[in-house]
Amino acid sequence: MTRAFDRWCSVGVVVVGVFAASVAGAAEVKLTAVDSDSIRVNGKNYGDNRVRAYWNSQTSFIDGFVKFDLSSIPDAAVVTSMSLRTWHQSYLGDPTGNPQVRLYRVGNDAWSRATVDPHPGMDEVLTGIQSGFPSEDLVPVDWTIDVSAAVWQGDLNDDVLSIAMRNENVGVNGHVYFHGSDVEPAPPVLTVGYEACPGTGTIATYGAGCPGSGGIVPALQGGGCATPGGLLTLKVADGFGGGSALLFVGLQAIQVPVGFGCDLLVNPPMPLATLPLLGQGAGGGEIAISAPIPASFPTPVTVLMQAFTADPGGAGGFAVTNGLELKIDA
Repeated sequence: MTRAFDRWCSVGVVVVGVFAASVAGAAEVKLTAVDSDSIRVNGKNYGDNRVRAYWNSQTSFIDGFVKFDLSSIPDAAVVTSMSLRTWHQSYLGDPTGNPQVRLYRVGNDAWSRATVDPHPGMDEVLTGIQSGFPSEDLVPVDWTIDVSAAVWQGDLNDDVLSIAMRNENVGVNGHVYFHGSDVEPAPPVLTVGYEACPGTGTIATYGAGCPGSGGIVPALQGGGCATPGGLLTLKVADGFGGGSALLFVGLQAIQVPVGFGCDLLVNPPMPLATLPLLGQGAGGGEIAISAPIPASFPTPVTVLMQAFTADPGGAGGFAVTNGLELKIDA
């Protein structure tokens, strides 16, 4: 097993935008939104059936949020396509101010229309700018989501995906509205194409990282197929942009303090690759990589991963991610 593990580690990694995995069982599901809200960046919830993409000089951003139940999609699946359909809501002369709207993935699913919640933040950019919205009510607006922009495994594991929309035409008072998740008249619908992975391998996070600049904790995410012949996608996110990340692998999960409030989570810690973090500044660094698992890889085996990121704002000049557990099985 050790020799095969060494061969896999020596394959190397490449930066990728879109990846293809050895998977089987193509399928598509249409998911109706189960919740929606509009939330100001200062935390005000609107609590109605209106999804806003709004900016003005007094309130700054009012972002719209929609939530979907992913429990009908297997955890061990590769997302191959995704699109969102929303229906315009005509209200107060909407749209105004030529809104320029992007969609974002939201990692924090704790928000709800039924409760007063702080703004949950926004993570990966999922679309380019969309504009030219209709003025009539109940006209559909379609959004094509770049599935390579995010690693979806965490959303598949917890069966929830939240998506935000933001009007980025800053400096111009304007907005566009869409109908929310109420059954009537027209809740948003997410169409997800996926392929189920063969085998019973799983990918999950464990443990906790420690913060760098701005108190931001970098994250190590994984997706793809944890099976011989499959292709894994790994992503280091929320690191210090312009820095680097050292990726370690091991065969045993541990929790050993390394100083500055940080823990080593893999044993033995074998360095796999040093990766440049694209982007700028605190929390702005990220990189996605792919690595194939040889078809002859013996199973079952558990592989653990963790990344240390160079960060001038970290207590020891570095920050540390969570751990990632790959249970590779046929």
